[in-house]
Amino acid sequence: MRRSFAVPAFLFSFCAVVGAQAADPPAARSYPLTDHGVLKLSVPANWTEQVRAEGGAPPTIELTSNESKAIVLITPLWSPRDDPKFNSTENIRAAIERAAQSVQPTAVEKELVLRTIETTTGEGHFFWATDRAPGAGEHKFMANGGVPAGKLLLSFTVLSYVEPPRGIEEALAIVRSAAHEP
Repeated sequence: MRRSFAVPAFLFSFCAVVGAQAADPPAARSYPLTDHGVLKLSVPANWTEQVRAEGGAPPTIELTSNESKAIVLITPLWSPRDDPKFNSTENIRAAIERAAQSVQPTAVEKELVLRTIETTTGEGHFFWATDRAPGAGEHKFMANGGVPAGKLLLSFTVLSYVEPPRGIEEALAIVRSAAHEP
């Protein structure tokens, strides 16, 4: 009887080690922000990136996983008046609550639950939702949130074809890794 448990446990351990070795480790990527320092994110090597900025607006960083076909959109925001409470936990929570209320009418879930996400700078919040009627080729699952990164507030959206939390774990790890160098 004991032997039957040992073989599956060994195979599970072996597969976990081989899988961990096969994955590309995340690499630090830097995103210069005109007059606002540099945003650094730890992004898996197999994710592609595109940065879009129009005029003087903050850029939106679009990271795409070719494997899972997940997309994370990150927009770093800064206070125009250098308000120290701009990216406070309270302000982030209030903004994400409003975002959840605006998404609620098209979500499958009856209640969109706010979840906590930690960065080295502090605590942010996010929720996930299932689109009630996604169009052809559109992602069915979405997460939306905000986190502090230094003096910045990072607004993020994750789009996935895989149900959360699994479909958004890798994207949330990227968000958690955020660091701001003024």
